[in-house]
Amino acid sequence: MRWEDVVAATSVVSPFYARPVFPEDFAVAADSAGNSVAMWREAADLYAVGFDNTHAQVMAPTLIQAGVAYQDSIEHMYRPYAIVPTTQGNFLIAYAFVTGAVSDIMTRTLALPIAPQAYSLGAPLAVSGGIHYSLFPDLAVSKDRIAVGWFQRPGIGPPRAG
Repeated sequence: MRWEDVVAATSVVSPFYARPVFPEDFAVAADSAGNSVAMWREAADLYAVGFDNTHAQVMAPTLIQAGVAYQDSIEHMYRPYAIVPTTQGNFLIAYAFVTGAVSDIMTRTLALPIAPQAYSLGAPLAVSGGIHYSLFPDLAVSKDRIAVGWFQRPGIGPPRAG
């Protein structure tokens, strides 16, 4: 991860992480205080690492979810997750997860261990209907509201947006 201070024209680079599986499909988010999270996929497993506003690592690379859906077909792979800040040191993650014959969009909260709060990872919460193949989650935040969007392929009929 690299942080750029556009006013001071300086950069800070995080340490290099040697991973056992080649990391792919990165996503990053930062809150208004400068705390940040980087996420990536290793095969079908979703990982994250967290930093405080001084760019010090406060959460080591951590498995967020095993078995995320990341391939629509052999020819089409995509980033199957998104992340946004909610409040200082807190983030919301969305990802596609295969549940039986369908794929659901799940969300989880992530709290970085920044005093006075401790690290926590909320339980998965399904936001899609559970009867369709839902993919490509995205998140947007505006003050006190969060929008979750995704691509959804019904069992019968043309694809539509969720």
